[in-house]
Amino acid sequence: MQRVSRRLQPHRIVSDQPATTDTEQSAASPVLAIGVEEDQNHLFSHGMIVVSVWEHFSNIFGVNYLSSQSVLQRFNLWISKASKKIRVSRLVGLVPSVISWEIWLSRNQARFEGRAMSASKIISKVAQWLHDIACTILGEDRNSLADSITLQLINIPKAECHLPRNHSIVTWLKPLRGFLKLNVDGSSRGNPGLSGGRGVCRDHHGNLIFAFHRNYGLTLNTIAEAQAMLNGITSYSKLGLRSIIVESDSLTIAKAAADRYDFVPWNIWYKIGTIREFRRSLNLSFSHIFREGNSVADALTRLASEGNPNNFFVSKYALPVKVQGALLLDQAGLRNLQCT
Repeated sequence: MQRVSRRLQPHRIVSDQPATTDTEQSAASPVLAIGVEEDQNHLFSHGMIVVSVWEHFSNIFGVNYLSSQSVLQRFNLWISKASKKIRVSRLVGLVPSVISWEIWLSRNQARFEGRAMSASKIISKVAQWLHDIACTILGEDRNSLADSITLQLINIPKAECHLPRNHSIVTWLKPLRGFLKLNVDGSSRGNPGLSGGRGVCRDHHGNLIFAFHRNYGLTLNTIAEAQAMLNGITSYSKLGLRSIIVESDSLTIAKAAADRYDFVPWNIWYKIGTIREFRRSLNLSFSHIFREGNSVADALTRLASEGNPNNFFVSKYALPVKVQGALLLDQAGLRNLQCT
């Protein structure tokens, strides 16, 4: 019954430490009692430590701060202030994602490494992220006076900013109701080298249906990508469901599976052929996603390629902590920056 209850509460996450109201958490003190569930709004929005972080950057960027806002409301407010026409406003849309990521890292370091969690440390980390991003996407010679003042407030000297590189925002999107989405990834260390693949299947709320990672031994990257897709679709077919969207960060594999290539390399021909056969019994669609939007799959692929045992997960609480974090940020609509 407890397990079922947790699956019906996607807004909660498991933590082993009791909540604290101190502005700085002692490395020695526990944060949640074992078995207690921590509300994600407390963790990312309402806790005293994170309130100080949000207030700090809200004042700098002129975004209205309301203490009662949920995580989703706060994300939507910041994103609504973003604009491609005003240079620093491009940065505004990325701020909540950076803040949430650093809060999550700081929370895990406090929990698993005994490091103190404090607002000042998180603010410093976020400022460094924004410094690096701003110097990539903002050109110093085109900044207005207001832009320049804002950049100085987060310690970004004009002399360090360079002309912008090509960049785009990449976001993992939840599937429509009635569909599931399967994200797959494969990798090979050395190409050929020690290889692995993984996949994660989620519903229209972003909730986990299943995830897996497997070792493939010594092989090529393309073979690992194709095998990961085949493993994921095979696992999905056993659920008795029919409609699924399959995303891969390998453009070659995504196009080959969708039958958009006349020629398929011989070393993945059988795997691609088997994947296409599933289209006779399943409502399958295939698409390409950039690696920045495939972060959950990428995290599990590293486990597989590093020689960890094969595993299959049906509960998000069984996933490694870093993978849980990536899953949670996808659910919150994390916007990722891709630079080329």
